[in-house]
Amino acid sequence: MTLNNMGRDYSDLKEADKALEFDRQALPIWREVKDRRGEALAMMTIGWAYSARKEKEKALASELAALSLAKAVGDPEIQGVVETSLMIGFRDQHLPEEAIFFGLDAVNSYEQIRKNISGMAKDLQAGFAQSKSTTYRVLAELLVETGRLGEAEEILDLLKEQELKDIVHGANPDAAPQVAPLKLTAGQLKAQSDMAELEKKALAFEQLSVESAGLQAKAARTPEEDARLKALNASMEQENAELQTFFTGTIYAELDRRSNASPAGGVSGDDDSAQSYLQNTLKKLGPHVLGIRLLLGEDHAYEIVVTANARKKFELKATPAELRSKAFEVVKILGLRNSDPRPQLAQLYAMIVAPLEDELKSLDTPPDAQGRVPTLLWSLDDALRYLPMAALYDGQHYMVERFNNVLFTPESYGHMVESPLMNGSAPSVLAMGLSKSYGGLPALPGVMLELDAVVHDPAAPESHGPMEGKLLSNEKFTLAALKTELGAGKSFPVVHIASHFVVETGSGAEPFLMLGGEDAREAKGYEWDLSEMEDSTVAFHGTRLLTLSACSTGKDYTSRNGLEMDSLGMIAQQKDAEAVLATLWDVNDASTSRLMSDFYERWVKHAADGKAEALRQAQLAFLRGPAVAPGSRGGRGFETVPESTSVAQEAEYSHPFYWAPFVLIGNYH
Repeated sequence: MTLNNMGRDYSDLKEADKALEFDRQALPIWREVKDRRGEALAMMTIGWAYSARKEKEKALASELAALSLAKAVGDPEIQGVVETSLMIGFRDQHLPEEAIFFGLDAVNSYEQIRKNISGMAKDLQAGFAQSKSTTYRVLAELLVETGRLGEAEEILDLLKEQELKDIVHGANPDAAPQVAPLKLTAGQLKAQSDMAELEKKALAFEQLSVESAGLQAKAARTPEEDARLKALNASMEQENAELQTFFTGTIYAELDRRSNASPAGGVSGDDDSAQSYLQNTLKKLGPHVLGIRLLLGEDHAYEIVVTANARKKFELKATPAELRSKAFEVVKILGLRNSDPRPQLAQLYAMIVAPLEDELKSLDTPPDAQGRVPTLLWSLDDALRYLPMAALYDGQHYMVERFNNVLFTPESYGHMVESPLMNGSAPSVLAMGLSKSYGGLPALPGVMLELDAVVHDPAAPESHGPMEGKLLSNEKFTLAALKTELGAGKSFPVVHIASHFVVETGSGAEPFLMLGGEDAREAKGYEWDLSEMEDSTVAFHGTRLLTLSACSTGKDYTSRNGLEMDSLGMIAQQKDAEAVLATLWDVNDASTSRLMSDFYERWVKHAADGKAEALRQAQLAFLRGPAVAPGSRGGRGFETVPESTSVAQEAEYSHPFYWAPFVLIGNYH
């Protein structure tokens, strides 16, 4: 393993000859100790070295041998890594059908692990592991580039699920994926069956490679050994030639045969009439709703606009690097309350939304029967997940003035079409939060004002909110209390939490929600991370809305890719919350109390309009309303935001800093 690690290090240093030298030394040792998984690793890294040396035929033979060994030992993880490597290799050779074939196999290998994790081996050793998310992302980009948008949608959903595993390390591995297994076309299935013969040839090549590597590793060889090495190399050349002939004559032809693109056992492949989960959901939501998926690939950025019956691909002019840079710039300027962020928001609008103007205009015609604005369902990617889409600016209007902007994840599909609240029947609410300092995090003096404005609890005389319910603050807001109030057979239609949600940049630690304690006996703070949340008996059965009104994030945005921004919503929806209202940055205490109170009052009074419209109107009240005193200047979370120096700007909440961070995920009714 050390020799293989050294080989990988030399590969990273672009020293392919040295990499090959160490990888070849590792191969016979793995064979000697009868570790076929190790053999597969060695053959794979030998393939990488050959690839770096531009010897693509030898690289292919080595990687196919590694794939055969991985299949022989029943290890889908190493199998997926080898298939990912083959996918990237064929992509770099501009052979998209071959790349997609191995990418689909790689994803299916990883999905097998997700469905039956208990019997699988541990993660690959550090130094050999490739990000599983990379596999999904590269495959999705290949599918988008080739116009196979139905399959791309499926992979993008799986990518979200896989990215969740990158953030929530201890998540229940037996949770069933939300999407169906990938289906192969007839041509792909035929190629898959013929791979067995190809892998036999690759194994013969590998056996010769082991003996050859053992001889080459010797410091001194006898004349007989030199002769044997020469014969082995000649045999390897012959085996490799036969393997290449079979691959190009059989596999290439089967994969490139467009007549075989019709699906086997289901609609997939190039037949883009396949109905995705999103499309099935849109059919139930009506004509004034549009789905928009973003994908930031390696070199290109794409949007897929999805309606109930069609999909359309847009390749953005901005590169992924430009979009990331602009996203971080916008997040930074939104935190400066004395600034005017509209120029930067307009630039981002031009990059992301302007290419879709024709689609958005068609969404406005004809108008909704009730005069309501259309709804855009966004699935964001990478650093764009830090952005409030409602705040993008077209030069005259913010997006919040034209549309309801709602986020969705794969967990949202089962919750999107639930009926809204009935007018006149205010839901009961469990309102919880921390105003005191716990776990070394700052005190939140505005939390009690917020909770009092959300709930009316007879046991809390100061509470005066529009919904009856229960208020638990500080030492009463414990994990034990959550288990009691939200355990089996218990439910609240609304659960409102005002506390710190902490993401520690670069630490490798999971995001966590700060509670008052594990139980009331020792109320010194408790870091409830997402893995524990997912595996807990705490559930949100019957919860129409889970609100977390204080999202605290680390400062170094440029080192992150936004994965944690989806994680809370996905876990909460896995636990049956229909919708999640979260915040994108450290929010202001006083303004949050006012906005939350306004939002809930609008939702309860005009339930038929839905949560998204109530949120939009509350945000518009800040954007367009009369000046109100901001009150508390303190931030809600772990990171303080630079204070404004403009008295005029501080006199009102029209700046997007105050209203834009609130985002709705999932059910918007």
